[in-house]
Amino acid sequence: TARSAVGYKEILEALAGKRPLAEALAAPRIMASAAGNALWIEPEITPAMRSGLAARGHRLAEVEALGHVVAFACPEGSPRKPSCEIAADPRWFGLALGLLR
Repeated sequence: TARSAVGYKEILEALAGKRPLAEALAAPRIMASAAGNALWIEPEITPAMRSGLAARGHRLAEVEALGHVVAFACPEGSPRKPSCEIAADPRWFGLALGLLR
């Protein structure tokens, strides 16, 4: 299945409890560079998405991976509730641990 680039949509869905946090972290990423219209993209970005970005004038540079992320989300609020999710970026050797009291 095609995956979309991680961005605000994926993170907001994870924070709202509508998407597993680990799934949001695993999505391919796009990152804007400080140099104008250049974008760094991961290899999993689909050809259709690449074409669309290029058609909008972006210069694309493929990189192996973007970022090292460990995250937690508590869609129901308080981190003391058992509904909190903790996830590590599958691109790296991260470990996500949580302690609920």
